[in-house]
Amino acid sequence: MANQAGKLTALSVESATPTVYNAVGGLRAKSVRMNAQSIDVTDSESTDLWQELLSGGGVKSMEISGSGVFEDDAAIERVRTLFIVGTIEDWRVSLPSWQQIDCLMHISSLEIDSPHDGAVAFSITLQSSGKPTFTGI
Repeated sequence: MANQAGKLTALSVESATPTVYNAVGGLRAKSVRMNAQSIDVTDSESTDLWQELLSGGGVKSMEISGSGVFEDDAAIERVRTLFIVGTIEDWRVSLPSWQQIDCLMHISSLEIDSPHDGAVAFSITLQSSGKPTFTGI
């Protein structure tokens, strides 16, 4: 895969109209972390008591974190409201030339930074609620 411009990564949240997403902002720094808990099924019959794991077992989760600059005042208000109310909403992360990820997510962390001489920026962490959809771009 060729080098990609990370600055093209975008974060959007579903609007009141299903399947219509509104941009929250571009992400300057971002990470997508996927986890899969394992289930230990080791017992006295395990060879030399080496750990054995249950294939396909466990709980999977995804966490997306990033920081960037808000698209506009409406984006600031939408994200702030979702955080305060604790709503689980459909989010979309577009990773340039690679993947689009759609998933119901909860804002687990939100930081808004507004320096006196710069744009209003944000840092956000989203946690998955359900199975994400991965679409190749």
